[in-house]
Amino acid sequence: MARHTVKNGPRREKSLPFGVVDFNENDGVVSGIAALTGNIDRDNEMFPEGAFDKTVGDHSGNFGRVPMGVDHEHGLGVTTHMEVFSRSDLPRKAREAAPDATGGLYVSGQAVMMGDPLETFKEIKARVKTGNPPGMSIMFWPVGKQYQEKAGGRTYTVIPEAAIDEWTIALKKGARNTAAFVM
Repeated sequence: MARHTVKNGPRREKSLPFGVVDFNENDGVVSGIAALTGNIDRDNEMFPEGAFDKTVGDHSGNFGRVPMGVDHEHGLGVTTHMEVFSRSDLPRKAREAAPDATGGLYVSGQAVMMGDPLETFKEIKARVKTGNPPGMSIMFWPVGKQYQEKAGGRTYTVIPEAAIDEWTIALKKGARNTAAFVM
């Protein structure tokens, strides 16, 4: 019997300022860190390890069902890969920005290389070349019961599972939701 995901709460967004870690201008592949685990963000929320396991498992072999876009406003292409990774795989910049991060979600997608997406891809290339790569953002539905924990004098909400239904490259100045930024 298939397990049905019970969404608990409204669809939400989390953004990271340092998401894009690689792109291939020849074939239009963009990849990077879409979300972190173990990091208490500016909204005082945290995804624990395992929060993205079901999303990755549900889409395994058919990642194209998860759209890849730009600023959650228009499509850029299709997802080709998603995987959960550990802290040891985090780039130095991400470890410095989120010292409590235990890992996260890595995604790759194939951009459509014509029309508006091609112009977007050129902007990604220019920003990466200047050392200012764009961030990444996810849209997700919280799944299961969220709960409160305390650490270091802070109370935060644990989101035990996230059903991700879109990831985007954040090109606009001032991401719409900078909650995932570290305090």
